[in-house]
Amino acid sequence: TIPIPKIYMVAPSPFGDDAACGVMDYICGQRLDRAWGTLSIWSKLRVAWILRSYIRQLRGIKLSHSPTPGPLGPVPRQYPEGTIDLVRRRGPYADAAALNAFLNSRAASRRNADIPREYENPERLVFTHADINMRNVILGDDGRVWLIDWDWSGFYPKSWEFITMVRQAKIHPLGPTPRSWQLCVPFITGPSFRRYRWITGLPP
Repeated sequence: TIPIPKIYMVAPSPFGDDAACGVMDYICGQRLDRAWGTLSIWSKLRVAWILRSYIRQLRGIKLSHSPTPGPLGPVPRQYPEGTIDLVRRRGPYADAAALNAFLNSRAASRRNADIPREYENPERLVFTHADINMRNVILGDDGRVWLIDWDWSGFYPKSWEFITMVRQAKIHPLGPTPRSWQLCVPFITGPSFRRYRWITGLPP
């Protein structure tokens, strides 16, 4: 039940990077980052509740790609390092264990510490948008909450949606988002504070 724009054509980026240009339906409405300050507290909670339901729907998706972490495609692709920054590319990784080993190795090296036992086994991979921020949510004139920009969606560890949403809210090039939005993130995705601190080395 997630409203998304219909895509009609996708072409390689004219800028020579690994991005793509798409032609899709225009959604009549307002971006959430522009509308948030005008919403009542109940309207904000409604948006958060709807996004929460979207996350749970996504996590129920099962595809043949699901054993391979990262964006969907004919072959595994690299993806933005959403756990640390939004520019550096990582991967591809063969499976969840390989991705978990990389994340643990970097975190342990940064702290000069052993890997905690609770993080030795990889998290379950679930279908993840991986780029949910206020600029990718549109409050449609039709009353629906639209979710756009699915380029990096794919199968990631369950905590990935929380971690990337927090990072997007704090370090996006256009500036951090309102505190009230940041407080909604754990409710929308389910909290993963301890894993966030372990992977990023930062307070959530």
